[in-house]
Amino acid sequence: MNEKFFGSFRTIAALELPRTSMTPPFEGVLGECYSAVVGADAHDLQWALDRLGSYPGTVLDLCCGGGRFLTEAVSAGHTVTGVDISQDMLHAATRRMASTDLGIQSRARLLAGDALTLDLEETFDYVILGGLTITLFGTEERAALLRTAARHLKPGGQLLLDYSPVEDPQEDHTGHFTVPVAIGDQRGFYDVGWSWRPNVRQSVTNTYCELVDRHGVTDRYLSAFSFKLFTGAEMSAELQVVGFEIAQVSDVDQKPSSPDVVHDLPPLNLWLAAELTAA
Repeated sequence: MNEKFFGSFRTIAALELPRTSMTPPFEGVLGECYSAVVGADAHDLQWALDRLGSYPGTVLDLCCGGGRFLTEAVSAGHTVTGVDISQDMLHAATRRMASTDLGIQSRARLLAGDALTLDLEETFDYVILGGLTITLFGTEERAALLRTAARHLKPGGQLLLDYSPVEDPQEDHTGHFTVPVAIGDQRGFYDVGWSWRPNVRQSVTNTYCELVDRHGVTDRYLSAFSFKLFTGAEMSAELQVVGFEIAQVSDVDQKPSSPDVVHDLPPLNLWLAAELTAA
Protein backbone atom coordinates (compact mmCIF):
# COMPACT_ATOMS: atom_id res chain seq x y z
CA MET A 1 0.00 0.00 0.00
CA ASN A 2 2.97 2.34 0.54
CA GLU A 3 3.13 3.22 -3.16
CA LYS A 4 -0.09 5.22 -2.63
CA PHE A 5 1.64 7.45 -0.10
CA PHE A 6 4.12 10.28 -0.61
CA GLY A 7 6.29 12.55 1.53
CA SER A 8 5.81 12.31 5.29
CA PHE A 9 2.77 10.05 4.80
CA ARG A 10 4.98 7.43 3.13
CA THR A 11 7.38 7.65 6.07
CA ILE A 12 4.55 7.17 8.58
CA ALA A 13 3.24 4.17 6.65
CA ALA A 14 6.70 2.59 6.50
CA LEU A 15 7.24 2.99 10.26
CA GLU A 16 4.35 0.60 11.01
CA LEU A 17 3.84 2.26 14.38
CA PRO A 18 1.61 0.51 16.93
CA ARG A 19 -2.12 1.28 16.86
CA THR A 20 -1.93 2.51 13.25
CA SER A 21 -5.00 1.69 11.16
CA MET A 22 -5.20 1.89 7.37
CA THR A 23 -8.79 3.03 6.98
CA PRO A 24 -11.15 4.36 4.27
CA PRO A 25 -10.87 8.17 3.98
CA PHE A 26 -14.57 8.87 4.51
CA GLU A 27 -15.32 6.38 7.28
CA GLY A 28 -14.82 6.33 11.03
CA VAL A 29 -12.39 8.82 12.57
CA LEU A 30 -11.07 10.02 9.20
CA GLY A 31 -14.64 10.51 8.02
CA GLU A 32 -15.37 12.67 11.07
CA CYS A 33 -12.25 14.73 10.44
CA TYR A 34 -13.08 15.12 6.76
CA SER A 35 -16.64 16.27 7.50
CA ALA A 36 -15.42 18.79 10.07
CA VAL A 37 -12.78 20.30 7.77
CA VAL A 38 -14.87 20.36 4.60
CA GLY A 39 -17.90 21.65 6.49
CA ALA A 40 -16.03 24.64 7.89
CA ASP A 41 -16.83 26.80 4.88
CA ALA A 42 -19.38 26.82 2.06
CA HIS A 43 -17.77 29.35 -0.30
CA ASP A 44 -17.42 26.81 -3.11
CA LEU A 45 -21.14 25.96 -2.99
CA GLN A 46 -22.45 29.45 -3.66
CA TRP A 47 -22.63 29.19 -7.44
CA ALA A 48 -24.66 25.98 -7.26
CA LEU A 49 -26.92 27.42 -4.56
CA ASP A 50 -27.54 30.47 -6.74
CA ARG A 51 -28.55 28.17 -9.62
CA LEU A 52 -31.34 26.73 -7.46
CA GLY A 53 -32.92 30.17 -7.35
CA SER A 54 -35.28 31.60 -4.77
CA TYR A 55 -38.36 29.59 -5.78
CA PRO A 56 -38.58 26.46 -3.57
CA GLY A 57 -37.65 23.39 -5.57
CA THR A 58 -36.92 19.71 -5.06
CA VAL A 59 -33.31 18.58 -4.97
CA LEU A 60 -31.61 15.18 -4.95
CA ASP A 61 -28.15 15.39 -3.38
CA LEU A 62 -26.30 12.28 -4.58
CA CYS A 63 -23.36 11.16 -2.42
CA CYS A 64 -24.39 13.86 0.04
CA GLY A 65 -21.57 13.13 2.50
CA GLY A 66 -21.82 15.08 5.73
CA GLY A 67 -24.73 17.18 4.46
CA ARG A 68 -22.87 20.39 3.70
CA PHE A 69 -24.81 21.24 0.52
CA LEU A 70 -28.03 19.67 1.81
CA THR A 71 -28.11 21.93 4.86
CA GLU A 72 -27.43 25.06 2.82
CA ALA A 73 -30.10 24.18 0.24
CA VAL A 74 -32.73 23.37 2.87
CA SER A 75 -31.92 26.61 4.67
CA ALA A 76 -32.54 28.42 1.37
CA GLY A 77 -36.08 27.02 1.21
CA HIS A 78 -35.68 23.90 -0.93
CA THR A 79 -36.78 20.34 -0.17
CA VAL A 80 -33.76 18.05 -0.34
CA THR A 81 -33.23 14.29 -0.38
CA GLY A 82 -29.67 13.31 0.49
CA VAL A 83 -28.35 9.86 -0.44
CA ASP A 84 -25.04 8.32 0.59
CA ILE A 85 -23.69 4.79 0.83
CA SER A 86 -21.74 5.58 4.01
CA GLN A 87 -23.57 5.33 7.32
CA ASP A 88 -20.82 7.43 8.91
CA MET A 89 -21.44 10.25 6.44
CA LEU A 90 -25.20 10.00 6.97
CA HIS A 91 -24.70 10.23 10.73
CA ALA A 92 -22.55 13.33 10.19
CA ALA A 93 -25.29 14.82 8.00
CA THR A 94 -27.89 14.03 10.65
CA ARG A 95 -25.81 15.81 13.29
CA ARG A 96 -25.35 18.79 11.00
CA MET A 97 -29.09 19.01 10.34
CA ALA A 98 -29.82 18.71 14.07
CA SER A 99 -27.89 21.93 14.62
CA THR A 100 -30.20 23.87 12.28
CA ASP A 101 -33.57 25.50 12.89
CA LEU A 102 -36.21 22.88 13.69
CA GLY A 103 -38.54 24.58 11.23
CA ILE A 104 -36.48 23.54 8.22
CA GLN A 105 -35.66 19.96 9.17
CA SER A 106 -38.96 18.66 7.80
CA ARG A 107 -37.74 19.56 4.30
CA ALA A 108 -34.73 17.24 4.53
CA ARG A 109 -34.64 13.49 3.99
CA LEU A 110 -31.56 11.27 4.36
CA LEU A 111 -31.38 7.83 2.75
CA ALA A 112 -28.76 5.10 2.61
CA GLY A 113 -28.15 3.93 -0.94
CA ASP A 114 -25.69 3.24 -3.74
CA ALA A 115 -25.72 6.17 -6.15
CA LEU A 116 -24.57 3.92 -9.00
CA THR A 117 -27.76 1.86 -8.98
CA LEU A 118 -30.22 4.10 -7.13
CA ASP A 119 -33.81 4.33 -8.37
CA LEU A 120 -36.16 6.21 -6.05
CA GLU A 121 -38.98 6.11 -8.63
CA GLU A 122 -39.41 9.86 -8.32
CA THR A 123 -37.92 12.88 -10.05
CA PHE A 124 -36.50 16.21 -8.91
CA ASP A 125 -35.97 19.73 -10.19
CA TYR A 126 -32.25 19.44 -9.57
CA VAL A 127 -29.71 16.70 -8.97
CA ILE A 128 -26.50 17.66 -7.18
CA LEU A 129 -23.16 15.88 -7.45
CA GLY A 130 -20.95 18.00 -5.20
CA GLY A 131 -17.79 17.42 -3.21
CA LEU A 132 -15.91 16.40 -6.38
CA THR A 133 -17.89 13.14 -6.28
CA ILE A 134 -17.68 12.56 -10.04
CA THR A 135 -13.88 12.54 -9.85
CA LEU A 136 -13.69 9.67 -7.36
CA PHE A 137 -15.06 7.03 -9.75
CA GLY A 138 -13.72 5.12 -12.74
CA THR A 139 -15.03 5.63 -16.27
CA GLU A 140 -17.85 3.06 -16.16
CA GLU A 141 -18.88 4.09 -12.66
CA ARG A 142 -19.02 7.75 -13.71
CA ALA A 143 -21.35 6.81 -16.54
CA ALA A 144 -23.57 4.88 -14.10
CA LEU A 145 -23.59 7.85 -11.73
CA LEU A 146 -24.65 10.21 -14.53
CA ARG A 147 -27.38 7.77 -15.61
CA THR A 148 -28.69 7.83 -12.04
CA ALA A 149 -28.77 11.62 -12.19
CA ALA A 150 -30.64 11.55 -15.51
CA ARG A 151 -33.13 9.00 -14.18
CA HIS A 152 -34.09 11.30 -11.32
CA LEU A 153 -34.45 14.60 -13.20
CA LYS A 154 -37.79 16.13 -14.12
CA PRO A 155 -38.19 17.35 -17.72
CA GLY A 156 -36.30 20.62 -17.89
CA GLY A 157 -34.40 19.85 -14.69
CA GLN A 158 -30.69 20.39 -14.25
CA LEU A 159 -27.72 18.44 -13.01
CA LEU A 160 -25.26 20.55 -11.01
CA LEU A 161 -21.83 19.03 -10.47
CA ASP A 162 -18.31 20.11 -9.64
CA TYR A 163 -15.04 18.69 -10.88
CA SER A 164 -11.32 19.45 -10.75
CA PRO A 165 -10.33 21.31 -13.91
CA VAL A 166 -6.95 20.99 -15.57
CA GLU A 167 -5.67 22.56 -18.75
CA ASP A 168 -2.44 21.61 -20.50
CA PRO A 169 0.27 22.39 -19.74
CA GLN A 170 0.36 22.42 -15.94
CA GLU A 171 3.15 21.42 -13.59
CA ASP A 172 2.97 18.79 -10.86
CA HIS A 173 2.91 20.14 -7.33
CA THR A 174 2.22 19.03 -3.77
CA GLY A 175 0.87 20.68 -0.64
CA HIS A 176 -0.61 19.92 2.75
CA PHE A 177 -2.32 21.40 5.78
CA THR A 178 -2.76 20.35 9.39
CA VAL A 179 -5.64 21.16 11.73
CA PRO A 180 -6.25 20.31 15.42
CA VAL A 181 -9.06 17.85 16.14
CA ALA A 182 -10.94 16.61 19.19
CA ILE A 183 -13.07 13.45 19.16
CA GLY A 184 -14.59 12.35 22.46
CA ASP A 185 -11.87 12.50 25.11
CA GLN A 186 -9.10 12.31 22.50
CA ARG A 187 -7.11 15.25 21.18
CA GLY A 188 -4.75 15.41 18.25
CA PHE A 189 -4.35 16.57 14.68
CA TYR A 190 -5.54 15.80 11.15
CA ASP A 191 -3.04 16.14 8.31
CA VAL A 192 -4.06 16.29 4.64
CA GLY A 193 -1.63 16.24 1.74
CA TRP A 194 -2.09 16.15 -2.01
CA SER A 195 0.04 15.42 -5.03
CA TRP A 196 -1.38 17.18 -8.10
CA ARG A 197 -0.37 15.31 -11.29
CA PRO A 198 -2.07 17.00 -14.26
CA ASN A 199 -0.05 15.18 -16.92
CA VAL A 200 -1.63 11.87 -15.86
CA ARG A 201 -4.99 13.52 -15.02
CA GLN A 202 -4.81 12.51 -11.37
CA SER A 203 -4.48 13.98 -7.92
CA VAL A 204 -3.56 11.75 -4.97
CA THR A 205 -4.68 12.73 -1.48
CA ASN A 206 -3.18 11.33 1.73
CA THR A 207 -4.77 11.80 5.15
CA TYR A 208 -3.41 11.05 8.61
CA CYS A 209 -4.96 11.55 12.04
CA GLU A 210 -3.23 11.07 15.37
CA LEU A 211 -5.32 11.09 18.56
CA VAL A 212 -4.15 10.85 22.17
CA ASP A 213 -6.51 10.00 25.03
CA ARG A 214 -6.27 11.19 28.65
CA HIS A 215 -4.11 8.17 29.52
CA GLY A 216 -1.56 9.04 26.84
CA VAL A 217 -2.57 6.21 24.50
CA THR A 218 -2.15 7.20 20.85
CA ASP A 219 -4.31 5.97 17.97
CA ARG A 220 -3.24 6.61 14.38
CA TYR A 221 -5.30 6.53 11.18
CA LEU A 222 -3.87 6.66 7.68
CA SER A 223 -5.50 6.66 4.26
CA ALA A 224 -4.90 7.43 0.59
CA PHE A 225 -7.24 8.03 -2.33
CA SER A 226 -7.10 9.62 -5.76
CA PHE A 227 -9.43 11.58 -7.99
CA LYS A 228 -9.46 12.27 -11.70
CA LEU A 229 -8.66 15.64 -13.24
CA PHE A 230 -10.60 16.72 -16.34
CA THR A 231 -10.19 19.26 -19.08
CA GLY A 232 -13.42 21.01 -19.98
CA ALA A 233 -13.61 19.02 -23.22
CA GLU A 234 -13.19 15.70 -21.40
CA MET A 235 -15.92 16.54 -18.89
CA SER A 236 -18.26 17.65 -21.67
CA ALA A 237 -17.65 14.44 -23.63
CA GLU A 238 -18.53 12.20 -20.66
CA LEU A 239 -21.73 14.16 -20.06
CA GLN A 240 -22.74 13.94 -23.71
CA VAL A 241 -22.47 10.15 -23.72
CA VAL A 242 -25.30 10.01 -21.17
CA GLY A 243 -27.36 12.71 -22.91
CA PHE A 244 -26.33 15.85 -21.04
CA GLU A 245 -25.27 19.16 -22.54
CA ILE A 246 -23.44 21.78 -20.46
CA ALA A 247 -25.65 24.86 -20.06
CA GLN A 248 -23.40 27.02 -17.89
CA VAL A 249 -20.04 26.90 -16.14
CA SER A 250 -19.07 28.76 -12.98
CA ASP A 251 -16.49 31.51 -12.93
CA VAL A 252 -16.60 32.23 -9.20
CA ASP A 253 -13.67 33.11 -6.98
CA GLN A 254 -12.52 29.87 -5.37
CA LYS A 255 -10.88 31.48 -2.33
CA PRO A 256 -12.34 30.62 1.09
CA SER A 257 -14.68 33.28 2.45
CA SER A 258 -13.13 33.18 5.92
CA PRO A 259 -9.49 33.73 6.88
CA ASP A 260 -9.91 30.96 9.46
CA VAL A 261 -10.44 28.35 6.74
CA VAL A 262 -7.47 26.16 5.88
CA HIS A 263 -4.84 27.87 3.73
CA ASP A 264 -2.68 26.45 0.93
CA LEU A 265 -5.55 24.48 -0.56
CA PRO A 266 -5.08 22.57 -3.82
CA PRO A 267 -6.69 23.82 -7.04
CA LEU A 268 -10.39 23.74 -6.28
CA ASN A 269 -13.57 22.90 -8.06
CA LEU A 270 -15.34 24.23 -11.10
CA TRP A 271 -19.14 23.95 -11.10
CA LEU A 272 -21.30 23.35 -14.15
CA ALA A 273 -25.00 23.04 -14.92
CA ALA A 274 -26.05 20.41 -17.45
CA GLU A 275 -29.40 19.68 -19.09
CA LEU A 276 -30.70 16.49 -20.64
CA THR A 277 -30.97 16.52 -24.41
CA ALA A 278 -32.10 12.90 -24.69
CA ALA A 279 -34.41 10.80 -22.55
